[in-house]
Amino acid sequence: MDHESMKLTKFDSMLTSRTMQLVKAVIPYIDGDTSTMLGMIIKFQELRNAAALRSTNAVSAMNADNSQSKMENLFHDIREFLNEEEQETMDMMMSMMEMMNMDEDARQNFMDGYMDMFGMGDDSAHDYQNF
Repeated sequence: MDHESMKLTKFDSMLTSRTMQLVKAVIPYIDGDTSTMLGMIIKFQELRNAAALRSTNAVSAMNADNSQSKMENLFHDIREFLNEEEQETMDMMMSMMEMMNMDEDARQNFMDGYMDMFGMGDDSAHDYQNF
């Protein structure tokens, strides 16, 4: 496991505390069964915290204030945990998705203009229903 790339996710930060992180940092320096027991206690507390989140909307609210789409938030959060090559691949995928969205928008604008030009837009369809 690549320990240098290990970071706390938003979810992890909801399960642990600064004190718990400090205790985890000390565990490798404690000998014997005490270190194992301490590690298990910390992990058990994190598990209890995860179970407590189930009854709240905290997990789904993590990105509620962000102006970006859920997909953009997802890619941004995942990107932090990737190596350089994987990040480049992710960036390329995101660029392709943006181009596809732009292409779809352009197609939709063309169709809307075409429909308006021949009087087949939403407003005129409504008028025909009342005819």
